[in-house]
Amino acid sequence: MGMDGVLCALSAKRHAMLQADPGLLFELTDPTHAGGEQMRGLLHLGKAWDALDLLVSRRGEDALLGDAVLARSGKSMRAEGGFGKAQFLAPVRVAKIAAALAKLPARVVRDRYGELFGKTVHGNYGQETCADDEIAFIREQVAETQRREIEELEGKLTKLIALYAAAAKAGDGMMAVVV
Repeated sequence: MGMDGVLCALSAKRHAMLQADPGLLFELTDPTHAGGEQMRGLLHLGKAWDALDLLVSRRGEDALLGDAVLARSGKSMRAEGGFGKAQFLAPVRVAKIAAALAKLPARVVRDRYGELFGKTVHGNYGQETCADDEIAFIREQVAETQRREIEELEGKLTKLIALYAAAAKAGDGMMAVVV
């Protein structure tokens, strides 16, 4: 595993439980744990977190959307992932992010996908390209890889938008962590 992004909507009660027992983070973030992905408010972005952050916020250039995946302006929690402390966004910030995500164009992943090329992106999304003079077989393979990556990223973005919308509606905060 390693370097997988996880988001979890946290009610005040759930937030307090996690602060009191930081070890619960590993139960929450372990996709093999009973209930894992089915747990309300939990979203495993896997290795796609970095590409999504780049596509949605251009790695934090948009400060509000820069919180959507990595909770850059969040408060550090006691719980720690393999790559730093979990970050917590208050419900007010979650509502603002949900509104900003809802305004993203439907084609944002497709339109910005080319921006991934040449950047160091965890999971190597967007790095498959070929010259026009490559043989047809190679062009088809690259096009298939790009199609698959775009579909995966669009699917995860759709889940991310839904997660924030549900959290905002419930008045929940959001935890972001890379494990």
